[in-house]
Amino acid sequence: MVSFRQDEVDRYRLIHIQQDRTYNDYVKKFLNYSAPLPRMEESVLRDAFVTGLELALQAEVISRHPQTLEECMKKA
Repeated sequence: MVSFRQDEVDRYRLIHIQQDRTYNDYVKKFLNYSAPLPRMEESVLRDAFVTGLELALQAEVISRHPQTLEECMKKA
């Protein structure tokens, strides 16, 4: 039987999160999932956030070339 550490489970959930409701719901869910991962690199957080957005919003954010997670959240 394969066993995973909690940080591995948390990271998997964060990387695979998808926007399935409103943008604000997605941000809350993303922040909730990322909270247990304080040492995760900014670039990983930024990429996971953008990847999980609805496609139209994802394209809009990418076109603005955000450098941080905060910029991604403001631009979306």
